Amino acid sequence: MKKINSKGKADPFVLGIFGFAALVIVGVVLVAFNSVPESQMTAYESTQTEKPKIKVEKTSIDMGNIKVSDVKTEEISLENIGDKPLQISNVYTSCGCTSVQLIINGKESPMFSMHNNPAWMGEIAPGGVATLKLIYEPAKMPVQGEVERTIFFRTNDPENSEVKINLKARVS
Repeated sequence: MKKINSKGKADPFVLGIFGFAALVIVGVVLVAFNSVPESQMTAYESTQTEKPKIKVEKTSIDMGNIKVSDVKTEEISLENIGDKPLQISNVYTSCGCTSVQLIINGKESPMFSMHNNPAWMGEIAPGGVATLKLIYEPAKMPVQGEVERTIFFRTNDPENSEVKINLKARVS
């Protein structure tokens, strides 16, 4: 394989490989720097008497029958029934057609999705409640039939550090 062709120009195949490698490296760096490290969250042991404890209103949502052109929104509550502040971070979804936003004390987080995971951490005081707003837009990833998507986030609740919320719909 020649790196330079007979006209003194770089081989497009070689340039493509270098370009792809550069994109992969940039992507890895962006993901690494845009997530909140667990070390920034206050850690608790499950044996501690005072700790945060998340109560998720529901972990499975059925959005019913919807059209590809529809935008469907659902809200669920997240409650801190523990004694210490509950921290939430590393929010993302399994598909670009699904996005979420947290609302804590009237303040809205950034929008999160599969490809939009800004470094962010929210905190729910003991006894406090937050709203998790889920938005499903089938047109962003047009499919028909039974669809399942997942919302993920991390908490500092030692008994529930990784939360998954499943969403399903029937798209026509």
